[in-house]
Amino acid sequence: MRLARMAYYSLGHKIEPQAAVEHFYTGLDESTVSAIRLTIQLRRPLIKRPIRPGQYAYLHFSDMGVRRRIQSHPYAIAWWDDSLNATSLSFLIQPQSGISTELTSRKSVQTVYIDGPYGKDLKLDNCETVILIAKGIGIAGVLSYLRHMTYRRVSKAKEHGSYRRGLITRNIDVYWIMEDNYQQDWVSEWIAQLHERDSENVSLNQKH
Repeated sequence: MRLARMAYYSLGHKIEPQAAVEHFYTGLDESTVSAIRLTIQLRRPLIKRPIRPGQYAYLHFSDMGVRRRIQSHPYAIAWWDDSLNATSLSFLIQPQSGISTELTSRKSVQTVYIDGPYGKDLKLDNCETVILIAKGIGIAGVLSYLRHMTYRRVSKAKEHGSYRRGLITRNIDVYWIMEDNYQQDWVSEWIAQLHERDSENVSLNQKH
């Protein structure tokens, strides 16, 4: 069943390349990659398994040699394009060793097989006030909760009626301790989108 699901979301009509790789550098030094944003376009939307905050997926990369094809790499889902029918998933990755190092020299990946999503939603939207704390790359783990609750609160689409109900969160605070100023570039685009949707209820406090 897992293999069939992976094929369903990865095979079919062609989207080439399937994944885009965006590099973020350590300040003005463009020789050192501080983080990678991997954005994958799904062949079909995740209709029956909507993305929930705190989830992750195992990724298989098809065009990085035979050894990489049979390996799976778990990464937290940091962002997605639609609350109920996601067709694009983004992962914020800090290069370590292995596959993440290879991604620092690439701008795209031809085909990515996705196994997931997995993980447990902590149901933070059952709390009136939510405080999220992160340091450095840890922002990738808490950003999905901020995105989920903000989008759920301000969703206006009629088909999202059940999605909106049950949310009691009134205030979300994110405390992000950055190890350097350049780290704010990792998520600045996503934070801007959240502020555009609900500037009164989303507060981001960045500490150096």
